[in-house]
Amino acid sequence: MRDAVATSIALMLLLGGCGAGASRAESAVVDAGSGREAKPALAAAEGPAAALRSVRDADPMRLGRLVDRHGDDAIIALLSQDTETLVRLQAIRASARLSAPERALPALVQLLGLRDSVLAPAAGQALREIAPGLQLEALRGREADLSALTAALAVLQRLQQREGLRADLRTVATELVARLKDLGVRHADAGI
Repeated sequence: MRDAVATSIALMLLLGGCGAGASRAESAVVDAGSGREAKPALAAAEGPAAALRSVRDADPMRLGRLVDRHGDDAIIALLSQDTETLVRLQAIRASARLSAPERALPALVQLLGLRDSVLAPAAGQALREIAPGLQLEALRGREADLSALTAALAVLQRLQQREGLRADLRTVATELVARLKDLGVRHADAGI
């Protein structure tokens, strides 16, 4: 046992330690008891942006685990913040895995209207994934804030009319407007 601990310590020193500034590669050590690689020391302390940055693909299971770990509010906040593209892209992809994905609609519809060739189509895909789950019983069960859906509807209706909006993004806006209207959401300013 003493040799195993010494080996782990020597390996940590060789890799440069496990301090707060250490990288994942530096902080990974071999579990002396099992011979398996232990989880990085920073994993417990990483925030949602760092966690999303570490996801290099759109694996729904991994994104779902990150949402479970960090919560809806953290992911929604990253949608609205001016953060790096990769973090926002992964937050967009993760938004369909929120426990109450309708809460992400206001931020996602804003992103849909961006002139960004990466984020706008990703927001469209997320909205397409969220739309089937927008059912009246589920929204009532989660006590959804319908005023947020009303605000999202207003933005979507403006996007439908905007010249120069990509056809695929206009289609997403049109489909979601119809879905929200089917749910009884009305745009207050238009009186419809």
